[in-house]
Amino acid sequence: MGYTNYWSRENTPHDEKIWNQLVMDCKTLYKHLPSEVDGEPLLLNGCSRFKNATFNKDLVLFNGTHTTVRTKSSDGYWENVDRSRDLGLETFSLTRKVQGDRRMRNNKYVFEFCKTAHKPYDLMVTACLILYKYYFYDAVQVSSDSDMEDWLPAFKLIGTVLPYGRVLALDNELGEFKLFEELPQFKET
Repeated sequence: MGYTNYWSRENTPHDEKIWNQLVMDCKTLYKHLPSEVDGEPLLLNGCSRFKNATFNKDLVLFNGTHTTVRTKSSDGYWENVDRSRDLGLETFSLTRKVQGDRRMRNNKYVFEFCKTAHKPYDLMVTACLILYKYYFYDAVQVSSDSDMEDWLPAFKLIGTVLPYGRVLALDNELGEFKLFEELPQFKET
């Protein structure tokens, strides 16, 4: 099995103006991602009908990608080694409007998750979920298989890249930004 991030949202469309700000910030993070995480390349792509990572008026969607390892041979020439690394797992997707038949609880909450197994693209997944919570605070709940320590690189990225990011990162350090909450669909009804 692998490490998974979870989120839940109300079954209503998100405000378009706020959504557009979220998308703009996700695009900014995407443009400023480090080239690698823990020595592994950080590359994003899309999935099935979306070939590339997508950030638009309705959707934020991406996955890690596959790479072919290139090494320099002893005589100084580059060669492709015949082993591909899978740097993706499940596709991460946020939507402004609830799409189709989603995981529902009492017709009020939509439950989503993305298993990343701590692969490099998890940095972008966790950063997007932090922003998602920031922009839609009361309408969104976020949880994870790990603790806040695994999310610190995402807070650092946000704090470095976005104009308000230092305040958000500081609020997290002071415990004023509540990211993780009990997800409503796990409560007894």
